[in-house]
Amino acid sequence: MSPAEEHMGFLVRWTQRAVRNKWFEQWTFEDTLSEAFLRADFLLSEKYDRKKGTPTVFLGSCLRTDLSYTYQRYLGRTIHWVPKENGGRRRTWVQRAPSVECLESITPGIETARDVDFSEIDLTVRERRIVSMLMENRTRADIAKRLSISTSRVGQVINESIRPKLNDWIKGASKDEQDLPESGMHKRAS
Repeated sequence: MSPAEEHMGFLVRWTQRAVRNKWFEQWTFEDTLSEAFLRADFLLSEKYDRKKGTPTVFLGSCLRTDLSYTYQRYLGRTIHWVPKENGGRRRTWVQRAPSVECLESITPGIETARDVDFSEIDLTVRERRIVSMLMENRTRADIAKRLSISTSRVGQVINESIRPKLNDWIKGASKDEQDLPESGMHKRAS
């Protein structure tokens, strides 16, 4: 029996609380429980020290933070450390910019002056997972296998859902860039 299996009741209650408080909004109860189980199994096996307290107190104190890292990576974000004004640094999550190959596979012939920020694009959970896997340079066949859908369905989601949303975002971004006055130039009110 794995260490997490011994504390399944705690993990179910913890997951209910996580879903109720919307800690991981884009995950279902089952997604959250599955990830919590995997992280708890690792934490209890590798990090837990019996001399310092009970397993449930240990998990209660570190599982949410640990799982938040997994969740942010799921959303396609990475950690960046930003200096504080009074010294030290703080953690901030930044959306990863997709590789050129990723953008080319979603929208052939794409040209944009700035990095695409997928957090600004209204994608479903499945669409975000597909984009995230494309950013990892996974093949459509691999993505299909991981999502338990057909390869042609992956192509349909890219062509019919992700591509139009991405193109709309790019059109909006380039329009915003055109509206900015050049440095040293001021628009006159007529």
